[in-house]
Amino acid sequence: MKIGIVGSGAVGKAVALGFRFKGHDVYINDLKHFKKEKIYDKRFLMDTCNLVFVCVPTPPRLDGSLDTAYVERAVEELHNVRRHEGNNPIIVIRSTVIPGTTLRLANKFPTLKFAFNPEFLRMKHARCDFLHPGRIVIGARNAKIANEVAKAYEGWNCPIIITDLNTAEIIKLVANCFLAFKVAYSCEVASFCKVLGLNAKKVMDAVCLDSRIGTSHLDPSKGPIPRNSHCLPKDMSGLIRYLETKGYDSKLLKAAYDVGIESE
Repeated sequence: MKIGIVGSGAVGKAVALGFRFKGHDVYINDLKHFKKEKIYDKRFLMDTCNLVFVCVPTPPRLDGSLDTAYVERAVEELHNVRRHEGNNPIIVIRSTVIPGTTLRLANKFPTLKFAFNPEFLRMKHARCDFLHPGRIVIGARNAKIANEVAKAYEGWNCPIIITDLNTAEIIKLVANCFLAFKVAYSCEVASFCKVLGLNAKKVMDAVCLDSRIGTSHLDPSKGPIPRNSHCLPKDMSGLIRYLETKGYDSKLLKAAYDVGIESE
C-alpha cells in the first residue's frame, strides 16, 4: 500500500519504519526537514496514498485536557488540498484524542473518510512495539473503511480489534490510565513498606511472580511517573477532564493520579 504520515515525531517515525519494513511505500509530511528523509507536501499524500496517518502531538492544556489543535489543523489542511475528482485516502488518526474527536472531524469534513488507530508505543522501544504489538485497534464508521485500514497490517501476528470510533478512542486512554494505576499501586506499597520497615522491592518481586499480575509498571524503586513524561500523565489528566465535561467525577482516577504522577 501507499501510506502517508503527517508528523514525524516518535510515533510517526515508528509507523514509517514499521510499514517500510513490511514492504509498504511510505511518504512523510512534516514541518521540519530531515537529511535522510524526503518530505512530501500534503497534496502529494492526498493524490497518491491509500491511507494517511495523522501522528501529530496532542499536548495537555493548562487545565489538563488534551489539546487537539494540531490534529484539527492537519486534517483541515489535508481536506483543503484534496482534488475532489481525484484520490480519496482514508485519514487515520493515530494521535491520542478524547472520544468524539474523530467523529466530529468526520462530520465537519464529510467528503473525507476517517478511522482511528491508536498507538501503544513505549518511547524507547517504539519501532519494536509497532512491529510486535499486543493488539491492533481500528475504529471506523463502517466495516469497509476498517477493513481497508486492516489491510495495512496483514502479516502482523496479533489480534486486530475492529470497533466504532468512540470506543477505539477510549481504549487508548483506558489502557494508559491502567498502567498509571499500576505505578500508583507500586508507589503506595513503597510508602507503607517504608513505615513498616520492609523492603518494598522484595515484596513486589514476589507479588509480580503471580501470572495474573505481571511485572510491568510495578517496580516500587522507580517511584512515580515524571510529570513531563509524554504519555501517561497527559492521557490520564485528559480522561479525567473529559469525564468531568460529561458530569462524571472519577475519584479513583484522581487518586491514582495524585499517587502515581510526580508532584509539581
